[in-house]
Amino acid sequence: NLPNRYSYEHYILELQDGSHAIALLLFDVNYLKVTNDTFGHAAGDALLRSSAECILSCFGSPREHNCFRFGGDEFAAVVKDTSSEEIKRMVEHFREDQKKREISIACGCAYTNDIGETTFKSMMEQADRDMYEQKKMLHVQRDFYNRTKNVCPV
Repeated sequence: NLPNRYSYEHYILELQDGSHAIALLLFDVNYLKVTNDTFGHAAGDALLRSSAECILSCFGSPREHNCFRFGGDEFAAVVKDTSSEEIKRMVEHFREDQKKREISIACGCAYTNDIGETTFKSMMEQADRDMYEQKKMLHVQRDFYNRTKNVCPV
């Protein structure tokens, strides 16, 4: 029940002319394909719903409708008029909420004190790089665990 990519584009066009502090967060749900292939598409749909609820509960503003589903397993949130410290607290809460829900979502973030001094395009590029770095680290950790679990039982 999140707005789509078209709504996101419309939302950022409205913000681009202002002088708001903005955090742009991009998300990619981990293990959706594995979930679909192993447990079926109903389980994959449940994973997407739980992911959307997690993103919305941690970054959403009921007045703003500031969380979006780009499609597939990709989401975005735009948080305005906040500090970088508050965003860090929100991201930490997001990580904790994922653990409670037993889901995994890669998150990349870009922040500016004044959107008039940058562009959403450059912020998206930064958040996207950050998100994929996180995904890469997750895969490295998983591969390391898979290689060592036969040698070092836990």
